[in-house]
Amino acid sequence: MMPDTPAPAHRIIVHRWDVRAPLPDTVVDEIRRAHRLRNDLVQVEREHADAVAAVWAQHPDLAAAEAAVVAAEEAVSAALDAVAAAKKRSGSPKAPRDEAAALKAARLVRREAAAARRAAKEAAYPAVKPAMVKAREARNAQVKALYRVHVDGGLFWASFNAVRDHHETAVRAVAARRKAGQAAEMRFRRWTGEGTIAVQLQRQAGAPRRSPAMLADPTSPWRNVAALADYPDRAALGAMTVADWRRHARRGVTKLTIRLGSGDHATHVTLPVAVGRPMPADADIVGLQLTRRLVAGKERASIAVTMRVPHIEPADGPPVGIHLGWRSMPDGAIRVAVVEGPAAPPSELVDAGVVRWWGTWGEVRVPASWVDEDRRLAAVASQRDQNHNVAKAKLIDWLAAEPVAPTFTWPGREEAEPLTVQAVRSWRSPRRLASLTGLVCAGQGGLPASLVSDLEAWRRQDAHLWQWHAHGTDQLAARRLDAWRKVARWVCSGAGAVGVDEWTLPALIARPDITENRDWQADAARRNARLAAPGLLRAQVTRAAASRGAAVVPVELEAAAHRGCGGVLDREQARRSARVECRGCGAMVDQDRNAVLGIRDAVRVVG
Repeated sequence: MMPDTPAPAHRIIVHRWDVRAPLPDTVVDEIRRAHRLRNDLVQVEREHADAVAAVWAQHPDLAAAEAAVVAAEEAVSAALDAVAAAKKRSGSPKAPRDEAAALKAARLVRREAAAARRAAKEAAYPAVKPAMVKAREARNAQVKALYRVHVDGGLFWASFNAVRDHHETAVRAVAARRKAGQAAEMRFRRWTGEGTIAVQLQRQAGAPRRSPAMLADPTSPWRNVAALADYPDRAALGAMTVADWRRHARRGVTKLTIRLGSGDHATHVTLPVAVGRPMPADADIVGLQLTRRLVAGKERASIAVTMRVPHIEPADGPPVGIHLGWRSMPDGAIRVAVVEGPAAPPSELVDAGVVRWWGTWGEVRVPASWVDEDRRLAAVASQRDQNHNVAKAKLIDWLAAEPVAPTFTWPGREEAEPLTVQAVRSWRSPRRLASLTGLVCAGQGGLPASLVSDLEAWRRQDAHLWQWHAHGTDQLAARRLDAWRKVARWVCSGAGAVGVDEWTLPALIARPDITENRDWQADAARRNARLAAPGLLRAQVTRAAASRGAAVVPVELEAAAHRGCGGVLDREQARRSARVECRGCGAMVDQDRNAVLGIRDAVRVVG
């Protein structure tokens, strides 16, 4: 048991419903209005950054420090280009000694210049603080003024609040990355048809709880914002089996009506939704978010329902340890985690190859079939790149032989623009070439018939490969998410506390420096980490523990030592195999199970 601590009165859970019909144009228009707001907020943030830079520039000491940093960054960029060019000339993955030394020296100068700038800013801040406060107040006033602009322009106020809150979170994340010395900035986003809108169910003191039954009531106080129809009542839910509920969800019988827009754009839309699991009867629904995304041009829409539910009392069960990571196994699977403490796993996880049980402990795995599917999808993406390069080369060869560059009128632009060899060479995405092929097939550019035929054949083939790759990747990710949720539910069932590793995944899979020799094992490990998604599994375990009253205890593992005799495990052998030899007693030890035993014991000590 964990020590007694004051428990919150409630916790937040989120259910996701799939929308079972195409979204009407009114919904897409609302998503686009939210997209415009997001870019306007980015513009405000950039103007604020310029104003802050202008304030710093007025201080004489800071101007010199800033100029030194800019010069140092330019020197580092030039050194990086020199390293890349030298590696290309030599054909070696490792940078030559002279270029690597020059890059190291340039980075040292940049660090010193950045440190000098920080020191100058700290010394000058008392003098510039009033101007900084004014710049911040002006920024906040601009954000506040956007409310009237966009709400009067048709955006629902709840969507404005959701976009603004998401933007403020992103601003804080950018500030944290910059404080850590990493490059980060707010970026504009082009319109792709994707986005999120929201509705909020405001509740005043004394008002009834926003329960599922209340939203299904035609007289609900929130019927003008969100309403449910054909949602089973409590008696019907009690009589339904799991199979009955799944059939009900697949048919999309439940209808959700939500409010959109404001002013002349105010309207309501009714959407059939697949309610994957019943909502708790005592839930208090706070709000809903509708998200639209496109997978290879195909619409995928879902509703995220945020609910406040009563807090669960701490569970009185045994401690469970889970050691996360990613390791290739001899049978082609990837070991994602080792678990110690829970009861035997359900048969569906074992039959699917997601869990292998060894009697008292188990391992969570990415099955070899998933690994093979991921490799096939990677091969499809590689084939797309090769086809794109071939088609682009044919276009470049023709343009190079033409004395006058052809002109094209791109969608959304009024004037025709010449197409140059340099422009085509800079294209990285097949989207640009596919758009150009559409213009060519419409008669623009005056390209020869043979080239037009080749480009059109490429576009048809690329569309097929694009859909194959996008849908396959989406289905594989959904299969993995479903499996990790089931694993988390199994691990946390009956546990009093769950110990997990305390590590940051981005730091573990960071790409090596350009001057370092390429490590093919590290490259394979990064690919496996992307497929295994141990961070996603840890997040699911954390959520499952909260829903079952189990405490989550982060554990920072110390140097590997054999749990049996305390001897040191062979680190070099540990890179090649899950089983390593203990130098103390000579026993062969599964290093992952050895680690999870340490995590479980640490949870016992805390409890």
